[in-house]
Amino acid sequence: MSGFGVDNLWFIIFLTFAPLIFILPKKYVQILFFTVNFTIYAFLVKTLKEAAAIIFLIVFPYFYIKFSQKHSFKIFPLIIVIIALFIYLKGYGWILTPLLNKSWIYYFELFGLSYILFRIIEFVIQAHYGFLKNFSFLTYFNYLFSIWTLTAGPIQRYKDYNSQISEYKFDFSQKEILLIINRILNGYIKVLIIGAFANNVYHYALNKLHLFGFSPIHTAMMFYSYP
Repeated sequence: MSGFGVDNLWFIIFLTFAPLIFILPKKYVQILFFTVNFTIYAFLVKTLKEAAAIIFLIVFPYFYIKFSQKHSFKIFPLIIVIIALFIYLKGYGWILTPLLNKSWIYYFELFGLSYILFRIIEFVIQAHYGFLKNFSFLTYFNYLFSIWTLTAGPIQRYKDYNSQISEYKFDFSQKEILLIINRILNGYIKVLIIGAFANNVYHYALNKLHLFGFSPIHTAMMFYSYP
């Protein structure tokens, strides 16, 4: 299931049948959503090192916040740890190489890591300052790994996510359903047809410019300086 995105068959199947989750009673929605999110992401994680890294990244901030609500821990050290772990997981060599031995640097291919980072930071700040009163690990996990937004965003706030999934409705009118289908089809046309065509034009033009001695940097400078 590598390359899980809008052009992946599994994603299309999931997108088609995902609304059926919300036919269930509300008490089962979070559990089923957790099962779906966990299963899909489990297939995307390739090694035990990656699994251990992502588990630590999501579990440590959650329990730190839980304990801080009782013992008044400072949030600044937690943010530093999260960002440092993110830098390590992303494999930013220009930062890591001067600090670590090469044998300590491991390249992780964790899907949607940037989105997960932004959501963790948003969650811990909101929870630390008391804006989130009642939350569970189940809703926290689903917020981080919601497969609808993990592929392409948006970076949704926890409160917005929680209100949407707990106060959902499945009584759409025919017009609303058609608008939803229209939005999905528009997205696929833009990504798979228009986007693919533009990408081919870009590579064709880049190859032609390369024959005349233009580097990618020169090409970018010409493109962005054109009035």
